[in-house]
Amino acid sequence: MLNFRCKQSPNDNPDALAGSHGWVEIAVNGGNARDRLRLDYGVKVEVKLECGAGV
Repeated sequence: MLNFRCKQSPNDNPDALAGSHGWVEIAVNGGNARDRLRLDYGVKVEVKLECGAGV
């Protein structure tokens, strides 16, 4: 599961970010999202947005 955040996450936790060119960018604080999630460039992913407390 990815978190959609505007603040920094704990290390090794994947996050989804809204990029400046309109793409969803996946990042891992203190790591490499490509390696952590075993994905390659251009791979399609499904993004599920959930709203909850603190969002």
